[in-house]
Amino acid sequence: MKLNIHFLEAEGLLAPWCAVLQAQADAVVHRIDKIVPPIFRQRAIDVVIQYLPDETIPELGIGGSCFRRGLVTINLDPGAPGFDDRLAQGIFGRTLAHELHHAMRWDACGYGLSLGDAFVTEGLADVFSETVTGVCAPPWASASINGDWAALLDQAEQERDNQDYDHAAWFYGTDELPRWAGYTIGYRLVRLYGQVNPKAAATGMVDTSPSAVLAFWAALKASVLATR
Repeated sequence: MKLNIHFLEAEGLLAPWCAVLQAQADAVVHRIDKIVPPIFRQRAIDVVIQYLPDETIPELGIGGSCFRRGLVTINLDPGAPGFDDRLAQGIFGRTLAHELHHAMRWDACGYGLSLGDAFVTEGLADVFSETVTGVCAPPWASASINGDWAALLDQAEQERDNQDYDHAAWFYGTDELPRWAGYTIGYRLVRLYGQVNPKAAATGMVDTSPSAVLAFWAALKASVLATR
């Protein structure tokens, strides 16, 4: 995999962190080249790393996005409390791996259109980031569901095929939906899928079909009810 890394510093300097960012990027690429089939990593990807505190997760000082196959954006807030410690723990590499999975998936089969597709695509990227970096899953993979998990899953099941779903509500939260609920549902689904399909999990699951993962919905509900 070839990355073209671009540091944007017009709004804030990143020079003190460039070396560690580059080192983590190199490690991610090295690992991806070892586990992901070549067909999925043939194209170069531009990676924009920018000082943009307003577009980060406040608790982490980092945020990422990928809306097409050739571009990943990583936003940083080096002034966030604990940023240097989290960076040393590999948070940049984990975020980059997540977004690179999106880029490869955009090229292979697309992000998807429905809420169920989004659950799967985000869950795949989170599990992939763990596999590639060895860094523990991000906080949004284990959201705090203060209400009724069963009711949340019932609602998600009813909306699963909806292509006009509210992405922000399901993945970032509202008064009605817990923050990061969509990420947590997706992560748990993909974990269940990966346990049954270890070979696919070991090679990145770049083009895994949403239907294959969503087939584990009943197993997800059963696992949630078993821990209540």
